[in-house]
Amino acid sequence: MTGTALDAPSPPPSRPEIVPRCSRGRRVLRSLLVLILLLGAAGVLLWNSPYTFMGLARGAARWRFGAEQRSIEIGGHRWPYLESGPRDAPPIVLLHGYGTSKDAMLTIMAWLSPEHRVLAPDLPGFGEHDEHEGERHDAAFYAREVVRFMDALGIERASVIGTSMGGAVAAEIAISDPERVDRLVLLAPAGLVPPIKNDFMLQADRGLNPLRLENEDDFDRVVQLVFLHPPPTPGPVRRYFALEAQRRLPGTNRIIEAMRGDLFDGLEGRLGAVKSPTLILWGVSDAVLDPSLLPRFDEEIADSRAALVPDAGHVLFHDAPDAVRAEVVPFLSRRANSAESRE
Repeated sequence: MTGTALDAPSPPPSRPEIVPRCSRGRRVLRSLLVLILLLGAAGVLLWNSPYTFMGLARGAARWRFGAEQRSIEIGGHRWPYLESGPRDAPPIVLLHGYGTSKDAMLTIMAWLSPEHRVLAPDLPGFGEHDEHEGERHDAAFYAREVVRFMDALGIERASVIGTSMGGAVAAEIAISDPERVDRLVLLAPAGLVPPIKNDFMLQADRGLNPLRLENEDDFDRVVQLVFLHPPPTPGPVRRYFALEAQRRLPGTNRIIEAMRGDLFDGLEGRLGAVKSPTLILWGVSDAVLDPSLLPRFDEEIADSRAALVPDAGHVLFHDAPDAVRAEVVPFLSRRANSAESRE
């Protein structure tokens, strides 16, 4: 009789395949090596792509400091700006210096955003903001355009902080549109003739621009000039700024020529028109705008407080952030303002 499937003996149970430990270890090691190689290749690609590197670095910095990138169209021009803080809080407008951008103001934004709506625009011709074709980019132009920026955002009155060239523009706004400025903070501002002229100013008197930047060597020189404690700058960052400076050189040359008079004596005899309470700070070791300018600003602005900041150069809020913050935040705080108004 032929046997059926039921009669056939059952096959022995299969035993699980045993993978030697050394084989598993080799697989894990190979996976790690592949991952390291991929990360290394991505790092090399990023290191050699300064625009990509800078974009990621800026995005990380904005996230860290709680600032959002925004833009608004005003008169046919796109105004890129950073914003942080509650939308219904008292507004503060931050004005950067020559050759920099809104991102240079991130540190100050972080100090003020708990109590204020803080706005840092790229000024025309800097950062991501194109020149306004056909306009002479002098201090009056910048002051007028910043007020238009405030109008577009529905801001009737704001405190204004300006550093270096941005300080000259902030003072110009306080003179030409005093009703628009609540409080004024000037960080090593330009605009007056110094009692003492340092090497930077003597070069400027000869028609030179010591802040001119065309290559990486220029970048290193300018960094050493404006910071007492220069920040670490990776290679892609240096290359990015050199490339951007080359791209923008014709425009920045036009701007410095238009602003030259405003930067070195444009506020002479005019600061008496500033009516807002004003805080003026200067780095003791400023090698760009000599600290001898501090008493001149203090004497000419009626309602002012002035202080020299130890261990700081021209970019004093980077060199001595704790000391600058200790002056700026109380001066602009809601509680301090409310106490003064009750008095």
